[in-house]
Amino acid sequence: MAQKPPIDPKHKLQIKRRLLKIYESLVSRDLIENYADLSEKLEMNISTVRGAFSLASEYLSHRFLDRFLEVYGKEYSSDWLYDGTGNMRTKLEVDPDEASGARWKRVAYVVEQEGYSVQDFAKEIGLTHPSTIYRALQNKTRPSNNTMQLIYERFPQYGREWLLWGRGEVYIKPLQEPGVESATPYKVAEMMSFPIIPDAAVAGRLTGYGDPDPEGLQTLSVPVDRRYKGRYYIFTVRGASMDDGTTNALCDGDKVLCREVAREYWSLGLHRKNWYYFVFATYSEGIIIKKVIDQDLENDTITCHSLNPEYPDILLHLKDIIGVYNVVELVSRSMKY
Repeated sequence: MAQKPPIDPKHKLQIKRRLLKIYESLVSRDLIENYADLSEKLEMNISTVRGAFSLASEYLSHRFLDRFLEVYGKEYSSDWLYDGTGNMRTKLEVDPDEASGARWKRVAYVVEQEGYSVQDFAKEIGLTHPSTIYRALQNKTRPSNNTMQLIYERFPQYGREWLLWGRGEVYIKPLQEPGVESATPYKVAEMMSFPIIPDAAVAGRLTGYGDPDPEGLQTLSVPVDRRYKGRYYIFTVRGASMDDGTTNALCDGDKVLCREVAREYWSLGLHRKNWYYFVFATYSEGIIIKKVIDQDLENDTITCHSLNPEYPDILLHLKDIIGVYNVVELVSRSMKY
């Protein structure tokens, strides 16, 4: 077999950049943690692997690329790696094992869902130092199996397979006892009072909004089945942009209970599949209630959609946003015409 000519230096740099994209993909899919893992998979010296991926290094050989594609060629396209043509992934369909994202994203999801600050969450699961969780979320690093086990033991309602590997159901549903009706009375654990934001949450435009201060505000008592953690507020809907005449509509005058999403989670991606509506307090649009249909994490933009087709979509930038709130439930609606 004829020996392949050396890789052209300009072409080499382009290949290295594509290699780095594949590396990021492997890490995000929890297939590897670092270059040490990758060197074991390739059965190559770690310094060789680092050199092949480093933009500052001149090393990159056909032998390395052949070995890399021998291991990962079924999932990553050789044409894309060499020439940038086609798609990076050879398997275009969504892999169920990847649907929940990387491990750090699942930790961020649990922290947000349970309404804890990072420091309180670390304390809740028994970690002495919150830096373990901070590093995972801020640096997007992979938490250890021990940390994930602590999370599972404290919050067993989340599936262990999902927590560790992104497989199976997010929530573990208790089995229904034989003979128990599927509809049960609503059990009120207690009443909780939540501050009502006086500026109406307009389904349109409203200016002059500031960060909500619960002190001195009028409150509304709401029956709850458990003690809610986190910061909650009640907003009033004004306008018709979220009223499409269906059962999903939010009508003028409705009061909705919302939970604040901490700023540190905005750029990680809002969980729009778990929350149907969001309230945004913004500089340019005032307070708006919308459905999130897309979030561009690279450009820090969020596309907001109105149910009423007469209203156009709104593109928000994170710099324009003062506060973000999940709409948890509808707590008040007048039945008057």
